[in-house]
Amino acid sequence: MDYRAAIARLASGVAIVSTEFDGELHGMIVTSVMSGELDPPLVLVSMARTGATRRAVAARGSFRMGFLAEDEFALAQLFSDPGRFAERAEVLSAHRGDDGMPTGLGRLAELTCDVVRIEPIVRHDLVIARVRQHRVGDASARALLRADSAWAVPRAAITGMPGGTPRRSDSYTRQCEEIIGA
Repeated sequence: MDYRAAIARLASGVAIVSTEFDGELHGMIVTSVMSGELDPPLVLVSMARTGATRRAVAARGSFRMGFLAEDEFALAQLFSDPGRFAERAEVLSAHRGDDGMPTGLGRLAELTCDVVRIEPIVRHDLVIARVRQHRVGDASARALLRADSAWAVPRAAITGMPGGTPRRSDSYTRQCEEIIGA
């Protein structure tokens, strides 16, 4: 088994990183996120160096990150599909906050962050940011997960979802359903 397949077995929460720079809105899906410190609150996010969102985050020096709930699966699909740029732009525009950056993308929680440092790591950059503001969302919502290169959501969360049946790992989804009691 190669390294990519091995590391893909680790379930990760799903978040949308978004920002605004020079009047343009940017957003991307991320699954490599971790808390760096609690005091001061720091977050670390891995972003592809060549991505437009990563470049906009570096140029502006701040971003928002919304943690997705399982019923926001369609939003995750939208932001992970490079061919749906116009639709993503509509969603970002509809959620623009007072500071120009998109807000409200993620029912679990939302962080507003200021970049402290960006560390290059081969093809990705590790963005280290101080959390300036945070909002804790719906306590009853369950996290959207990604594992085995597929979305791992309980079947109940995908019933009637636009865009057909999502690609997901059935065995992993069953394990998640058992763990969370779905």
